[in-house]
Amino acid sequence: MRSFSTMHRSLVLCDGGIESLLACAWLRERLTVEGAQGAGAVNPIAMAFTDQLTQPKVDAILAMCAAHGLKLVESPVEVPPQLAPPGVRELTHRLLAATYQAASLGCSEVIWPACAGRGEDVDVERAAFLDDTAWLVSRLAALDAPNHAVPSIRVSLPFVHFSAMQLAELVSDMDLDPSACWWWNAPDPAAKTERERWIGLLESASALLPATR
Repeated sequence: MRSFSTMHRSLVLCDGGIESLLACAWLRERLTVEGAQGAGAVNPIAMAFTDQLTQPKVDAILAMCAAHGLKLVESPVEVPPQLAPPGVRELTHRLLAATYQAASLGCSEVIWPACAGRGEDVDVERAAFLDDTAWLVSRLAALDAPNHAVPSIRVSLPFVHFSAMQLAELVSDMDLDPSACWWWNAPDPAAKTERERWIGLLESASALLPATR
């Protein structure tokens, strides 16, 4: 059994989208405030968290980490066998693997910037599922605390109850550059779908938009 760690360290799960951009910036601002109060966290880190890690996403994640002072760490290959119960959803499986990896790196918090927002509305059932998943994974990871030495690790969802419009307004309020997102200039259909989803919302929120290629 390892000695329990008392340091506070946060890990951001990134997919290179708007939510990841906001999470990196939000953590940076939070750590600035905590540092001014003498309670700053240690070496914040980030991890790629997406079902399809394309090159535009890799480039976006690296740029977001560099811009906001986060170190990118490797994503886990698989969940440790003792923490891979049968029948769990694929998303839950990946989140559990990431949380266990975060614990092994001494993190007490995993920031999962998932959002249940659609336009100006929030999908209440989706939000409840995300909340439940985060709670369950937090509890499962905590069960193995004697091995990874983090007595309490929490998966937090800072934006889960935000609408997409509210996220766009946050981008504007925080003066962030949405062209950092993976879909801004990527040529594939998935990127086009994301651009069509977000650019209108960002324009409505008066965000500053660089030209797309």
